[in-house]
Amino acid sequence: MMAAETPKPASALPQAVCLLGIGGMGMAPLAIYLAQAGCHMSGWDDNLLPHVRDLLVRNGIEILDTNEPRETPSLLVRSSAVREDHPLIAQLGENVRCLRRGEFLAEIASGLKLVAIVGSHGKTTTTGMLINMLGDIGFDFSYVLGGLFSNDAQAPAHYCPDSPWLVAEVDESDGTIEQFSPAITLVVNFDWDHPDRYASEEDLRAAFTRLLGRTSEAVILPEGLGWDLPMMASTETFVASGLNFNLDNANAAMAACRYLAGRVPENPLANFGGIHRRQDVLYREGSCCVMADYAHHPTEIRALLSML
Repeated sequence: MMAAETPKPASALPQAVCLLGIGGMGMAPLAIYLAQAGCHMSGWDDNLLPHVRDLLVRNGIEILDTNEPRETPSLLVRSSAVREDHPLIAQLGENVRCLRRGEFLAEIASGLKLVAIVGSHGKTTTTGMLINMLGDIGFDFSYVLGGLFSNDAQAPAHYCPDSPWLVAEVDESDGTIEQFSPAITLVVNFDWDHPDRYASEEDLRAAFTRLLGRTSEAVILPEGLGWDLPMMASTETFVASGLNFNLDNANAAMAACRYLAGRVPENPLANFGGIHRRQDVLYREGSCCVMADYAHHPTEIRALLSML
């Protein structure tokens, strides 16, 4: 592996950041990461769930009752669910930079060695598995999950000032994937999605291919993906049967863990309690079981029903 580089110091981050849509599954972990790094954090959301509010408050983040911060922030970050014409963005105008979540995450990652988890399905679960595996063997790293762990005691983000490594999932849906240049890219799988942005499967594949071309150290892929990938990084593969999506996610996470740390824990999933909104059992009595799951792509729905 390449020699470790000096991580970006917390002082290089904006001093005060306000997140619009802070309750989103990508936004709340980012807020926690920034708070741990020493930024003064505030945020607003028009539909902030109680357990997410509690999580943010426990991490010292100010929740705004209105969409106006008490002090002018150094930076506004908006989720993809917040429109560009949001009143606060219009009010602050050109006095404050406003970035989308992915754009700001790319800026953070540019000073670090990013392990980017990408793919059409299972990014958050795979990232959570990798976070647990690396933590179990004592590997030092920062991370930003794109969701919440089922175990409320496990933080969805962690800032480690002594490590150059940042583990984070990179989202292709809003086009900000084009701004990342990872050290390592883990491709969990590939399936056409987001036709509002990518008119064809080839367009989406091209976006992934460009990311792999910007990857400096290693690309980790499922066996038999079959892409023509001209790139300078080395290539590693993992077994993906396509028959059991969580087993494939685990194989992907183990491949990344083995590359980063040289080994995996003896029981790789011993401390992985799952991801919120992934096969959550809400009610069970007799033959009746009510579950909640994030699956929304046809491939994901078929995989979930097949597993059940």
